[in-house]
Amino acid sequence: ARQKSQLLSWYEYKKKTFLSYLDFIKELSDLHPDINIVIRPHPGEDSNSWNDLKCIKNIFIDKSYSLISALKNSSLVIHHGCTASLESYLQGVPSIYYDPFKDEDQICQLCKDLSFYFTDKNEFFQKSDSFLNQSISLPRGRIKKVGIKSDGLCYQRFVDAFGQSAGEEGLLHDDDISFKKTLL
Repeated sequence: ARQKSQLLSWYEYKKKTFLSYLDFIKELSDLHPDINIVIRPHPGEDSNSWNDLKCIKNIFIDKSYSLISALKNSSLVIHHGCTASLESYLQGVPSIYYDPFKDEDQICQLCKDLSFYFTDKNEFFQKSDSFLNQSISLPRGRIKKVGIKSDGLCYQRFVDAFGQSAGEEGLLHDDDISFKKTLL
């Protein structure tokens, strides 16, 4: 019964977060009509869930290419606790962890530590020009190289390669995350 309750709670959280993301993306599109927004659904996700956005001129839903290819052509990644944030960090592409409901039980702490974290979309929108129009150089010094394979074990490979979770001694230090302080 407890597992069923937890699963239902997780499902409701994901559902309301997804609906919030739909609104967030529509507003971002209106705010930046000159920027192409590419939504790359999770490999296990039904792409049809995003159909409401297909009619918007600067929004594209496409999962036909690898995440690495997508990152090479991106200036910013917006996610909700996705391992894409880890891969974007390694590729030097800044990421935004948008968490509209700030549920601590649902947060991927490593993904949060490697991203700019926002719970208020208006706060992000106020700073969005900075993210979309500036080149942000991420410190690379303490990150080990990780081979990325598409076997579904990406998160575990990152944890194994880093040896510890982000923010603890050994992975990130204050000088590594100083870029967060310059824009926020």
